[in-house]
Amino acid sequence: MKTVNLGRQKFLHNKELTLLLEEVSQNSIKGCLQVLSLSQTWSLYFDKGQLIYAYQANSMWDIFSEKLQQFFPQLNNLDNELGGQLQAIFDSQTDDAILDRPDYLAICWLVEQQYLNSLQAGKLIEEMAIRMLDSFLKLGDGAYEFIPQTLPDYLPKFCHLDISLLIRRCQLRSMNLINVNLFKESANRSEIKLFLDFKPNLINDITVITPNIEDSAIKSHKFNDNNTEQKPYKVLCIDDSPTMLKTIKSLLDEQIFTVTSIDDPLKGLMQILRIKPDIILLDVSMPNLDGYQLCSLLRKHSDFRNTPVVMVTGKTGFLDKARAKMVKASGYLSKPFSKADLLKVLFSQIGHM
Repeated sequence: MKTVNLGRQKFLHNKELTLLLEEVSQNSIKGCLQVLSLSQTWSLYFDKGQLIYAYQANSMWDIFSEKLQQFFPQLNNLDNELGGQLQAIFDSQTDDAILDRPDYLAICWLVEQQYLNSLQAGKLIEEMAIRMLDSFLKLGDGAYEFIPQTLPDYLPKFCHLDISLLIRRCQLRSMNLINVNLFKESANRSEIKLFLDFKPNLINDITVITPNIEDSAIKSHKFNDNNTEQKPYKVLCIDDSPTMLKTIKSLLDEQIFTVTSIDDPLKGLMQILRIKPDIILLDVSMPNLDGYQLCSLLRKHSDFRNTPVVMVTGKTGFLDKARAKMVKASGYLSKPFSKADLLKVLFSQIGHM
């Protein structure tokens, strides 16, 4: 079988492996990425840069049965004949095991026999991929080759997954940042005189926050192996451009981020006090109160001295970046930016939290 000219390449650590996956995604590559270590083999199947299936040698039956029982417990009540049929499909050999995977055929069979629908099959493949990536991303030394062929066209494709987001979810799990319980957060009566020191005329635009305000932005998502709950990171975006706000929200996965968009910096003061976001994205050029001024005000408030604040701007000059440092901004994101640029900045700030 003909492979791309890259042939087999040695990589030294998982950072190089992550960059390789992101390169496949960004270049909309179609094919199978095979990664080999001394003890294990992985095959990742892509279509237009998106992951459609992930395989781990010698472990697929365990991963498959674990996730099937976890997310579709209704199948546990079926007789043992179903398990036997699935095991037989897994153990079957094909002319080309790389392309016509028997484990993938087992999922197709479940859909064909109406045990699962297409959406459920996609969910199963996604959770299997995340489970596999847990060990895959810990690989320290190995080799890879890219085969410019993927799963056959005649097989149904149940999902197209963003590999960058899957990697982030696995990294967050390993950092124990998503294993938190759903809770209610009450806001104490906030003193806002520090804000007014900067612009006294804001007094008519701001009211005092009352206690016991429930934070409605908190959500939970149960998707990890221990059925623990995820609280998405609360991102507050302040920009006077509705288009930019919509763009940022569309680029962020709602399973990881809860995005609140505000197009008026004066209203942003109220929202910041109420929501207490984990990360704040501030446009620099805004009327009435620009991003630098707002960031300076935040740093004077005891609740937001350490909250990551990222300045978002098309100004990339030395003086602009110096001014951002002067007001103690945490980061700087230059317009225009890509999804990868946005995620890189956000997750770098999450790493400091």
